[in-house]
Amino acid sequence: MKLRRVFPLILVLYPGLVAIPAAQMPTAPESPPLEPLRLGDPAPPLVPNTWVLGDAAAARPREGSTLLLEFWATWCPTSRTLLARQDSLLAARPRSDLRIVAVAPEEPTHLSRFVAEAGWSRLAIASDPAKQVIEAFVGAATRLDPQ
Repeated sequence: MKLRRVFPLILVLYPGLVAIPAAQMPTAPESPPLEPLRLGDPAPPLVPNTWVLGDAAAARPREGSTLLLEFWATWCPTSRTLLARQDSLLAARPRSDLRIVAVAPEEPTHLSRFVAEAGWSRLAIASDPAKQVIEAFVGAATRLDPQ
């Protein structure tokens, strides 16, 4: 019964949502075309707003080491579980050449409290509320050249 009352309302509202003339729709500014990335090209710069845990040294390239860059959010249960396991992995292998940098698009104060409550100590965690790092890397990934 309730579905019958809601359904006509949706039909009435829907035409109004699509009735905006295309000439009035805002358009995104055009940006210059970006060159595709190729295997071996340098990664975009990793310069977050604030380091909450660790520092920029964790993100610098080092010969023979592996850097895992993780994009995450405090609200995501999968991210929280994954980072907890990664912190434990680094604790179990203190001499490992693996470095993990986790970048979250959240404010430093909120992120600091969250990391302190989680008890993580071996990850490098960065705050990127402006999403500059995230956009640089996601944009780079969309420009990959398959050759």
